[in-house]
Amino acid sequence: MEKNVIVTDVNGNQISLTYPKRAKGLVKKNRAEYVSENTIRLLHCDAPDVFPHNDTEETEMSNVINFNAREFKLDESCKHNVGTKAFMTVAGRSAEVWEIGDWNWSWTQLICTKKLETNTDYVFRVAVTGGHNDTDDEVSQIIIFPQSDALLTEEQAWEDRMTFAIGKSRFEPVLSKRDKTGMLRVFEIPFNTGEIACWRILIVAQHAVARFFGAAENEAYGKLEDLTYEQWREERNQQLSNNLFGGNDSDRQCEIDLSGAVISSDEFGDLIRKYISEGVRIDLSGAVIGGM
Repeated sequence: MEKNVIVTDVNGNQISLTYPKRAKGLVKKNRAEYVSENTIRLLHCDAPDVFPHNDTEETEMSNVINFNAREFKLDESCKHNVGTKAFMTVAGRSAEVWEIGDWNWSWTQLICTKKLETNTDYVFRVAVTGGHNDTDDEVSQIIIFPQSDALLTEEQAWEDRMTFAIGKSRFEPVLSKRDKTGMLRVFEIPFNTGEIACWRILIVAQHAVARFFGAAENEAYGKLEDLTYEQWREERNQQLSNNLFGGNDSDRQCEIDLSGAVISSDEFGDLIRKYISEGVRIDLSGAVIGGM
């Protein structure tokens, strides 16, 4: 993250550079205003107060742990990992992405170990697309826990874990937008290291494909339409309803496209009972049918 926002005093004289997140915070606190996209002007003569001559700002910003695909690997303790790391275009930007999980029941884990400062607040920041299915029984989690050592057994370390359920907005994202994949969300996961310096970050996916990558600054997604999980789910349910039951009688005479869908056995049973006698063709290429 670069200091690329110019800071001027009340008279327009440049006095410093700062981070976009820091600039946004100053504006939000009514201590500065935006002059342009990359310039803010202080509203009061308090430059020494806002920008003291020490490394406080760098320390604060370093406490944000941004997801880096190259720091994560598939967890070898997990027997059924399904995942690949590749560069993809997300929200118009190229990013190195971990794509994990499948539409079956392969429990997949990514893991990363970080050495951090003790007794310090950190935020793990990551962008996510996918991680949902049509039967609402996916697993999508971020787990943060200390690494075992001479004083801490593996069992004790795991008991101290913090689990953040990021599926269905059970842990609220700081940003949720519509993109070509459906929905893009940014999560900021807070935790404190306590007396332990070495920590592990575990990302879990099951019964849905999810993509994890480094998040840009929130402002970079400003042109994307806001879309909450609840709105996405409502749209998805409507789409499934149209695919399953057709919009009108004439639709029932054509093929129903369920390719790639994830539907419950109850829904599939309803479909068969309703339409099979009418001779409607059903495309189930790549579909997953499971119990609710």
